[in-house]
Amino acid sequence: KLSGRISLPWRGPGGIVAGYSARTFVGEEPKYTTPGPTENADRTVMFGEHLWPSPKARRVVAVIEGALNGLACRRVRPDIPIAALGGSKVKGEETYIDLAKKLATFPIVLLLTDHDEAGDDAARDIAMMVGRYSVCSRGNFPKGQDALDVGPARLLSILERALRRAA
Repeated sequence: KLSGRISLPWRGPGGIVAGYSARTFVGEEPKYTTPGPTENADRTVMFGEHLWPSPKARRVVAVIEGALNGLACRRVRPDIPIAALGGSKVKGEETYIDLAKKLATFPIVLLLTDHDEAGDDAARDIAMMVGRYSVCSRGNFPKGQDALDVGPARLLSILERALRRAA
């Protein structure tokens, strides 16, 4: 299943591997893969979570769909922690609630999901759950593009614009 793919582990706060995201670059389908139901992954762990500052030191987090988009964000703003959801379709309402509880520990939540139907739905759902506790600001990607598609300079501009709107 992971042969020929770049695989990135999801690590919980203690550094324990809880799952993975994997992507192919050779045109295979599916392009992205995450653990299946029998792999016992912890879907409440987000890629990048193990690097978050302590709760008292938290200021802002960038929420993206995939780990590679998260790495693109870290490349342009390494000072902003990331929270990669493992895709736009987070399974189950309870999982979303667990993710929202974690994200709500940040005063500012930047929603940098893809600008497509699934990414827009994910951003809306997270903002609805977290917006009561955190200021949520949506990054504006061109339709059908994400953090990897726009390039570093444009990504930095999108990220910083979302940050300014939240401040």
